[in-house]
Amino acid sequence: MKAHQSSIIPTLIATGSLFTFAIPQSAFSEAPTAKDAITLLDEAKKSDYERKLAAKQIELDRLNEDRTKGAKEVEALEASVQKAGAAVDDATKNLDLLSLQRKRVTRELELLELRITAERLKSDGLKMLQAANKKAQEAVTKRNEVADVRAAIVALETRQIAAKSPMPVAASEPAPTPSKNEPTLTELKRKLDKAETATTKAVYQAREAMSAATARLREAEAAAAKAEKKQAEAGQ
Repeated sequence: MKAHQSSIIPTLIATGSLFTFAIPQSAFSEAPTAKDAITLLDEAKKSDYERKLAAKQIELDRLNEDRTKGAKEVEALEASVQKAGAAVDDATKNLDLLSLQRKRVTRELELLELRITAERLKSDGLKMLQAANKKAQEAVTKRNEVADVRAAIVALETRQIAAKSPMPVAASEPAPTPSKNEPTLTELKRKLDKAETATTKAVYQAREAMSAATARLREAEAAAAKAEKKQAEAGQ
């Protein structure tokens, strides 16, 4: 501050010297004195102080405005953070809910697949049972054909024996006469062999079909039991 003051005084003195040469001789009585120079110096100091103070005040005001603006921004960001946090909480709850729903749906799909498998096996087993019953029906038909052929053979043999009877035939009993289209005993025995072979094959096929159908129905029962167990576990 002293250095500044010392620099101003020579300036003022020099200025006063210029005024001394510039003004007329009659104005020497109005030349600034040392007291006036000090007054001017004080005024210059005051002006410089006020300028600096005003500049600092302006800077302080600007900083306060920035602080106020920054505080508002912080409040706005805090509100945004809270809002985002609430949205995150909602999203987390929804995600947990959807995860539970997916688990439930997954269990239901697994249970549904087990039931579908059980019903498919049951349907296949019933179809196989139906086919087995048809084969059994064919086997019984073949067996009846065997019985018919055997009955025909026995009837033919009976007639042949009766034709060779040593006893005279009664008048009231007509003598048996073979039909022209009636098969011979050899033909009947050959037919019986074929019928027995066909019957044996039909019975075997019927038993195999029935065994396969039974096995498939047992698989269906096992699958249904598995589905019921799965459903019980899901309920627990």
